[in-house]
Amino acid sequence: MSTPANSKPSAGMPSSASSPAASASSPSPIATSAPTDAFITSTPSPFPSSPPPFPPRPSLGLHAEFGLALAGNLFSPARGLFVYSPLLLLTFLGLAIWFHRPQLRPLALFIAAASVLQLLLVSSYEDWSGGHCYGPRYLSDPAGLLVLPLVAVSLFLHSQGAFCVPCSQWNYIPTETRASPHRLWDWSDPPFLS
Repeated sequence: MSTPANSKPSAGMPSSASSPAASASSPSPIATSAPTDAFITSTPSPFPSSPPPFPPRPSLGLHAEFGLALAGNLFSPARGLFVYSPLLLLTFLGLAIWFHRPQLRPLALFIAAASVLQLLLVSSYEDWSGGHCYGPRYLSDPAGLLVLPLVAVSLFLHSQGAFCVPCSQWNYIPTETRASPHRLWDWSDPPFLS
């Protein structure tokens, strides 16, 4: 390897890129952290000055508050899955529709079983609330699975309106809905099942 004529390589000496002239143009890491340190130390922290002590390690299994944990994971105002995602209640309708279709029955059973097993697992943990968090932390995994039947219900309802002629005729057969507004609230004859 050839070196330029004006440079003299020597062992243990810094290269020209780290010469005093080159380092004078680049700021020192210590100099750049001083403003950052001043900002961090002057910004009030939302956390207590010392973290709370860790509680004893909770165990997994049937415990005295299992029923409370089960109900809390579903309906607690702080951690309830159906409080934070109430539309997931419609998932049961989607699973029922899938269950009655032989080709979709295995998927419906898988989603139902996986969701119930996750709920039972999380509820069997003594610290079922998930510690310091917002919403149903431990049930965020099955929530993704539960959205699938919800999408299926939505697609079914809207496809009925788009492609089903009796669904369109429901507004005036057997009677016109303006003349019989009670039909709008009749669950025994909804338009999507015409």
